[in-house]
Amino acid sequence: MFFLSAIVYSLGIHIIYVGQKSSSDVFQAITAMILAAVSIMNSASYFPEFVKANSSARLLFSMIFRKPKTGDSSVGEKTEIRGNILFEKVKFTMIFRKPKTGDSSIGEKTEIRGNILFEKIKFTYPQKPNQPVMVDLNFTALRGQTVALVGPSGCGKSTIISMLERFYDVSGGTLRLDGKDIRTLCLDHLRTQMALVGQEPRLFAGTIRENVMFGLRGQVTEEQINNALDLANARRFINNLPSGIETEVGEKGTQMSGGQKQRIAIARALALPGVQYYSFHRLECLEESKMSENNAGLINFGLAVLLTITGALNTLAAKWADTLKVDGKVFSHPYFQGICMFFGEFSCLIAYLIYFFIKKALWRRRNNQIPGQLLAVANDEEPRFPRFNPFIFFIPAMCDVTATSLCYTGLILTTASSYQMLGSASIIFTGLLSVGFLHTKLEGFKWLGILLVTSGLVVVGISDAYFDDQPNDDINGIITGFKWLGILLVTSGLVVVGISDAYFDDQPNDDINGIITGNLLVVIGQILTSIQMVVEQKFLTEYDIPPLMAVGCEGFFGMTVLSLLLIPFYYIHVPHTFSNNPQGRLEDIFFAFREMRQNHLIIFAILVSTLSLSFYNFSGVTVTKRLSATTRMVLGSVRTLVVWLISIPFFGEQFIPLQILGFILLILGMFVYNDMVFGPFFRSKILPRIRNHQLFICFASFCGIDPEPADQQDLLQNESD
Repeated sequence: MFFLSAIVYSLGIHIIYVGQKSSSDVFQAITAMILAAVSIMNSASYFPEFVKANSSARLLFSMIFRKPKTGDSSVGEKTEIRGNILFEKVKFTMIFRKPKTGDSSIGEKTEIRGNILFEKIKFTYPQKPNQPVMVDLNFTALRGQTVALVGPSGCGKSTIISMLERFYDVSGGTLRLDGKDIRTLCLDHLRTQMALVGQEPRLFAGTIRENVMFGLRGQVTEEQINNALDLANARRFINNLPSGIETEVGEKGTQMSGGQKQRIAIARALALPGVQYYSFHRLECLEESKMSENNAGLINFGLAVLLTITGALNTLAAKWADTLKVDGKVFSHPYFQGICMFFGEFSCLIAYLIYFFIKKALWRRRNNQIPGQLLAVANDEEPRFPRFNPFIFFIPAMCDVTATSLCYTGLILTTASSYQMLGSASIIFTGLLSVGFLHTKLEGFKWLGILLVTSGLVVVGISDAYFDDQPNDDINGIITGFKWLGILLVTSGLVVVGISDAYFDDQPNDDINGIITGNLLVVIGQILTSIQMVVEQKFLTEYDIPPLMAVGCEGFFGMTVLSLLLIPFYYIHVPHTFSNNPQGRLEDIFFAFREMRQNHLIIFAILVSTLSLSFYNFSGVTVTKRLSATTRMVLGSVRTLVVWLISIPFFGEQFIPLQILGFILLILGMFVYNDMVFGPFFRSKILPRIRNHQLFICFASFCGIDPEPADQQDLLQNESD
């Protein structure tokens, strides 16, 4: 809405400028249009409720005005009741129906091993006896096998599960469990040996612990609950919750994401004593879990390398494009380049659609479905689009567009060293927003890693300021942050950097207010970038969206909005500080195409920048989904080192020894944040030696770590034994 308002006001200014209408007429017309649009938008949100209310009212009135079998209550003789009652030859019969599946307490109670045999099964629903669902179905599912039932809607996939649970009995043939007719087994005992987890699991208002314990009989041990959570792979996300296993899931699990609800429901099923843990031995489960963790580590390392290389390549390509000249003028079209980069993100959506339809075609050829026929076993599931509203990525896209514009404007007003230091604030803001809005639990070593990474970037920025060949600035402000104190430190650092740029300049030609304004714009842009990262993490984990699809949706919205903004930008005239176009337009796309036609290297640089950005954002969104938004920002900062290493030999950038210290802090912070090398070494070699020291106990208590000394823990352990 705000972008459309900007477009309308820009056109209004143009109409006033050419003299077609007066300013009062334009203002009245725009105000009326905005008020009408707002009224329509506000009322449109209630249209679905009107439709629901209409349907509900019809149902309600039909129930109110229906006539009971005993007659209309308002029709008949109205006389004074005296109370004399006569029952004359009255007959009444009460029917007690037994379930068609038999008495649940009668039958054989044996240990269930899980070998299932469908032998010439025929089935028809009681409501439709003339429409058979299954005819002569035969297949076997042995203990230890994983069986997928695949087929079109209505072919009887859910009915097979219902027959195993004995919600229905077979109409013909025999369903055998461990060689015995399932109808001869005790129904109560049978259902205690089974657990069913649906695609939409049902959770109840209460804590995670209460939902896992739901349905368990007798005394439930803590070990029983913990084993179920471990087997369901739910321990990791539960430990990251502020209240842990005592976290409220909300009515119908509304406080949990879809994947979290699935894992809680699986843990509830595995907590049943009689349930076979997916017919895997615990050792096999642990081996498979270990292999998955190793593969996950390799994937995460590959994503980190891809994120660093493509991010550096994108920065270098954009930097190269900014140095290319046409007729003695530098190619400077940031908004046009932004559209190209968003188009690169949009190409990820095209790539995902191509991959999806190829995968679905291969699946259909592999399974060769026949309408109305059930395939007994399939190795994979039919590919389906994830269910989510693509407009949820409109907000992150707008944050990206606005942050890019603000940072570009701020870079023009302030200095490069200030921009580099203030750019590190996004890591702190992302960590704080993740803790505040996503309830992410960041351990102490992660905050230490963030502090080291931020300090490294600050050192690099300071070295640029102090050791420049043509010193124009004297930077005295350093921005650091640690947990909630980070907000205050970043704000203070912003003020100091702005004032130092203004008052300690060796050649005071800059505008004081302009420098401070530029620093403010950069920080606001970093806050918007952090909001974008956190919102992406929320939606990616909540709806389990493929990263390619998420990046493509953001690119589509960003490309569309920025393309529309080119219309008013063409008619807005700005000083040459912000644009080097001949007519001083904020953005002149026609002049950009003319320059690209004269210098084809510009086209190549933009293509490299666009392609590398698509890979960079894909790897970044994947890291956000698999790990966290803060991890993405920490890993993304490493590209500064790669850019520095390449810029010195190829772009003639000055070598400053102090920058090496900054990059050492940067790499050290990345290792600390990701708990690599230093964390395991500290826990295994150093921590056992200093745990009993009083200073460590005080520090651990301050950081919220269990301050009990090792000997006290051993004493408690011996007492419990």
